[in-house]
Amino acid sequence: MAIYETQYALDVDRGNTWSISEVDQDQVDSFCDQFSLKRPIIKSLLLKGIDADAAEDFLRPSLDLLSNPFRLPDMKKAVDRIWLARENNEKVIIHGDYDTDGVTSAVLLEWVLLAYGVKAEVFVSNRMEDGYGPTGSTVEKAKLRGASLIISTDCGITSFEACEKATELGMQIIVTDHHNPGVDLPAAYAIVNPRLSPELIDLHGLAGVGVAFKVCHAFIKSSYSKDFAQPDIDLRYGLDLVALGTVADVSPMTGENRCLIKNGMKLLEVRQRPAVEALCEISYVEGRVTGNDISRRLAPKINAAGRVGDPMVSVELFKSKDKQSALKSAYVLDRFNKQRRKAERSAFDEAIEAARFELGRDNRGGLVVSGDGWHPGIIGLLATKVSKHFSRPTIILCYDETSGELLGSGRSCAQLDILSVLAANSHLLGSFGGHPMAVGVSLRKENLAEFRDIFVGAFCNVDMESASRSEENLFADDEMMFCEVDDSLMDELEALEPFGNGNKEPIYFFRKSRVCQIYALGESHCRGVLEDDSGIRVPFICYSISEKLFPRGDLSLMASPRRVSVKGVVEVQLFIVDVKAYE
Repeated sequence: MAIYETQYALDVDRGNTWSISEVDQDQVDSFCDQFSLKRPIIKSLLLKGIDADAAEDFLRPSLDLLSNPFRLPDMKKAVDRIWLARENNEKVIIHGDYDTDGVTSAVLLEWVLLAYGVKAEVFVSNRMEDGYGPTGSTVEKAKLRGASLIISTDCGITSFEACEKATELGMQIIVTDHHNPGVDLPAAYAIVNPRLSPELIDLHGLAGVGVAFKVCHAFIKSSYSKDFAQPDIDLRYGLDLVALGTVADVSPMTGENRCLIKNGMKLLEVRQRPAVEALCEISYVEGRVTGNDISRRLAPKINAAGRVGDPMVSVELFKSKDKQSALKSAYVLDRFNKQRRKAERSAFDEAIEAARFELGRDNRGGLVVSGDGWHPGIIGLLATKVSKHFSRPTIILCYDETSGELLGSGRSCAQLDILSVLAANSHLLGSFGGHPMAVGVSLRKENLAEFRDIFVGAFCNVDMESASRSEENLFADDEMMFCEVDDSLMDELEALEPFGNGNKEPIYFFRKSRVCQIYALGESHCRGVLEDDSGIRVPFICYSISEKLFPRGDLSLMASPRRVSVKGVVEVQLFIVDVKAYE
C-alpha cells in the first residue's frame, strides 16, 4: 500500500509536526466499489492496513474466526487434569492476579468449571501480604483450604518457588499466563502460554483473560466426547469479561483479540452482568461502553482493590447475582480508588523531586528512582507518570518491609526495550518480568547502586529528546469539515472500535474554526463549542490544555470525533489532540 505523508505545519514551541496521510486513489476507488463508506473512514481503514478484502472481517468479526484452542502448548494436558479433578472431587483453587485482567480471567474460568461440576474457587492474592502471583505462602494457603490443584490465571510463568512448594505438599499447579517466559520455566504440571511457541505468533497478543477463554473453550470442546449431560451455559456470555480484561491490559486490538473484544463489547453495551451495570453507574458511564471508558473509568476502580485494598472485593463484584449486591462492592472499589489517587498525588511530587535529583547526577539515559513510604500498589502508576514527564525509560522502587527487598515497576518510552535490560542483568535481581515497555522487578538494597548504573547506561547513547519528539508527531488520516461530522459518519467510525494498542483512534485535521464558548474543566482541561466559517458549531473537549492557555482566534485542529452521552443526551464531540493558530 502506498502511503504518502505531507507536512502541514511545524510548531517550534511544542516540537511536533502535523502530517496528513494520503493513500493511493485506486485503493480508495476499489473500496468504494464494495462498501458504501465515507472517504475519511476508508482512508482510516487503508492506513490501518485493512484493504477491501479484509474489511468485512475487521468491521464485523465473527467468532468463527477463532482458532482451535488446542493449538496452545500443554492445553490437552491441562484440560485432562481438570477433568480428573472433577472425577476425583478434588478442590481446585483458581489463583488470579490482582488487576482487571487477572480478576476477569479467574472469574471466567471459575464460572465455566463450576457449571461442569468442578469444585472450583477463586483466590486472588493480596499484594501486601502475599506478593505477586502464586508464591510459597499462597500455595500453603490453598493446601489449608483443601485444594490439591491450583490453576493460575494471568500469572505464574515465574512462580518457581510456588511450584516447588506445591510438589513438596503433594499438590500440582497448572499455569495459564500470557507474560514473557524466562530462559527457565517453573516445574508446573502444565503451562498454557502462547508465548512459549514461536509459531503461535498470532496468539502472542492474548491477554491473561484471552488465554483463560481458550482454556474454557478447550475444556468445553473436550466435554463433547464424554458421557456427560451438558450444562446450560454459553461461553459467549463470558465475552464481556474478556473484553474488560483485554482492553484494561492494553493488549493489541488486532487478530483474535479484536474478535473477542468486539463481540464482548456488545454485552457491555447492554450491561448483561450486574457488575458492569454497577461499575458504569458509579463511574457515570452512559450509553455505549467504549474502550476509553474501560481504560479510564472502569479498570482503575477494579485495579484499585489490588493496589491499596482487598482484590477479592473485585472478585465479589463480578460474581454478584443482582445489581444491589454489585453496587455494594462497586462503592467499596470506588473508595479504594479515591485512596489510591490520594496516595498517588502525594508520592508523585516526591518522585518528581527524586527524579530531578537523579538527573542532576547523571542525565545520560535511563532513570532509576527509589523512595520510602510509597505504597507498593501505586509504583506502577508512578513509573508511568515519571517516565512520561521526563520522556525516558524509568524504574520506580520502594522498600518492602515484609520481604526486605526493593520492589519496583518500570515503564519505557519511544519503543525502547527495558525487559531485555533486566534479563541481561538478572543476577542483580530477585525477580523480574513483564513486557518490553512495562516491567516489574525486585532487588536487594545492596544491588541498587550497580543496577542504577547499568540501567542508566543502557540508554546513554539514545537521544532522548529526539526519541520523545518523534512520538509527539501527529498524523491525520484525512482532512474533514464540521459539516461531515454527523451521525452517519459516527456510525461508520464506531465500527472501527475498540481503539487502543494496535488499533489507534483516527485523528482528523480540521483546517479553520474559532472558539465561541469555552469553560474550564478542572485545573488543566477545558471544554466548549467551536464554530467554522459556515456557522456550523461542534462541541469539543481538550484534556491537554487549560481554559486559560487554550488559544483564541482562527484555529486549526487535530481531533478525533466521538459520540458521547451527556446527562442522557447523545451528542457528537471533538476530542482535541492538538490545536494551533490557523495559517
